[in-house]
Amino acid sequence: EDYGNSRYGTAIVGTVSGTSISFGSEVVFDSTAIEMVGTVHDPSTGKNVVANKRGSDNNGVAQVATISGTSVSFGSQAVFNSTGTYYINAVYDSNANKVVLCYENDGGGSIGQAKVCTISGTSISFGTAATFSEAGDSVNWVTAGFDSSQNRVVVVTAATGQTISRFN
Repeated sequence: EDYGNSRYGTAIVGTVSGTSISFGSEVVFDSTAIEMVGTVHDPSTGKNVVANKRGSDNNGVAQVATISGTSVSFGSQAVFNSTGTYYINAVYDSNANKVVLCYENDGGGSIGQAKVCTISGTSISFGTAATFSEAGDSVNWVTAGFDSSQNRVVVVTAATGQTISRFN
């Protein structure tokens, strides 16, 4: 979220060498004001997924990012939630070799949902939403991780003053 450029979604590749870092050129991946960015690397495809909430319509969108040297390019955006999206977090499930997007669906009553992503080239598609909170929980601050000893995605979130932990 580049505040110096109308809050456009912007990416840049950093290259680490020892204790130094250098950067390539900035690339705008969403030319609307964005927020709630979640990113993850998918080692099975060698691609990255960038998900965000578009400020223009509050839709949750994601796209595939491909890194080549110090450059990054993006596939087309795909909508994963069209009813108000907040608190996006992305995680890689190394057991299933899939990316999972976790988020608050504000249009669904502030419930926590997750979708499995499928990457094909520079395109991304999504499975059916799975709900990881109870009705009325009012989900906030979604975070997710992968437990490789149990082969499970773990989702933790604050919800109306309580903490919810769900395991898939």
